[in-house]
Formats: sequence, C-alpha cells, structure tokens
Amino acid sequence: MIEIRYATIEDLSRVCKIQDRAHEVLTYHEWLVFVEPTELKRAIMNQHMAVALVEGQIAGFRTLEISETDYLGKYNNLANHEDMIYSDLSVVDPDYRGMGIQKLMGEWLFERIEQRYVFATVHPDNIASLKDKFHLGMYIIAFDEVYPGKKRFVFFKDMQQERIAKGAATVMVPLTFDDSFAKLIDDGYVGIAIDEDALIFSL
Repeated sequence: MIEIRYATIEDLSRVCKIQDRAHEVLTYHEWLVFVEPTELKRAIMNQHMAVALVEGQIAGFRTLEISETDYLGKYNNLANHEDMIYSDLSVVDPDYRGMGIQKLMGEWLFERIEQRYVFATVHPDNIASLKDKFHLGMYIIAFDEVYPGKKRFVFFKDMQQERIAKGAATVMVPLTFDDSFAKLIDDGYVGIAIDEDALIFSL
C-alpha cells in the first residue's frame, strides 16, 4: 500500500538521498534540475512537498513552487498573477519505479492546490513527465526557450475549468525536437494528449 502525505522536516535527509540516487541513474541529467537542500526545506516548510511511503519508507517526493520571479505566467497573459503556482519536481527512488508513485503524488497534491492557475515545464524528450502532466489535466500552451539554451514545453491548467477536450481540428505531431510545435501553438492549437510517439494538438 502506498501512503501519500505532506513532507515534514524530518523527511529532508531521505528526500535529499532520493534526489541524489535519481541523478545517479539518469541517462539525461538535464531532465531533472538538482535542487539544493535549502530549497527542498523551504518547500517542506510551506507545505509544498508531498512524499509517498511504501511500507513506511519514503519512496518519492513531489513539489509545488510559488516562484519569487514569475517566468511562465507570460505564456498565458498571467504575468506575476498572485493566484498561480508551479508544478515543480517529481522524483521517485529508482528502486520504487513502475508503481505509479509519481501519478499518485500528483493527484494528491493537485487535490490540495488552493491557487487557480498551475504552470509546469517539461523537457520534450521526457515522455513520462509529458504523460504525467496530461494525466493531471494540464495542456501545452507554449514551446519555447524557457531557460537559457533549453527549450521546454510549457503546461497550464485553470483549476476552475473542466479538462480540455478535442476540438473540431486535431493534429498529431511526432515527438521530434523541432519548431513544428511552436508553429501549431502560434496558430492557436494547444497540446492535449500523447499517443505513443506523437503529441495531439487541438484547435
């Protein structure tokens, strides 16, 4: 049985070890930004971190962030809006992967979000994270160089609106690292789902 709860300060050491282990086994380290213990501690103190326990052992953690410098709101005309939060880290101990822990932590945290608008960024090659965001009802509103030299999908969710359904026009785009995503978004499409090796955009 998997138990989800808010992290406490006593969990910090184990959380840091999980982050270290996850980095050790990652093929592509740019998929996961290393967060300093002071930042993880702040997330715990603000009740912005959930942990998943398997038989009493912390197997993963997931965080939200209210950024001191908003860099995503501009993608949906919400720059510096006071009612937004970022879906941030999601890290599972390699020994506990394949148990759906990331999904369970996401569902648990999203049920407790008080802010209206949720943003997230995802590396275009990180299939698991793309699937995770779509599962949580988020959709792609931008594909841009969010960080210097690093293009990312920008996901968004309005917690007061229903999940976006397929519109009158849909396009499937292979998951290739090019600017075809940005062109579709410029034309008014949003990314609503993933199907094997392609993203589904809807107008």
